[in-house]
Amino acid sequence: MDRDTEILKIQIFADTLHAGFAQTISIILTMFFTALAISITLWLELKFNIGFLIGILILIAAITICPFMYSMSKYRKDISSLQDMIDKLNRGESVLSLREKWFL
Repeated sequence: MDRDTEILKIQIFADTLHAGFAQTISIILTMFFTALAISITLWLELKFNIGFLIGILILIAAITICPFMYSMSKYRKDISSLQDMIDKLNRGESVLSLREKWFL
């Protein structure tokens, strides 16, 4: 077992996890702010009452909070998996190959 190779596997896995999480959060925030801008524009142009705007904002928040919470729980699970890989390396065991890690 080459320790440097094992550390490189862990680093590649960690970078991939972080990049995927950042991309997911960016997409969710983009959808949120786009929907927010569209809602406010429609409210201003169509002269709906304030109750309509508040209802739409609550709906938008609910729709974006669900994927955000799912992404957070998945990222926490992946970080736990990453910690398991680090613990295995510290015990002197070989971590899974990258192919095995992503295609289990």
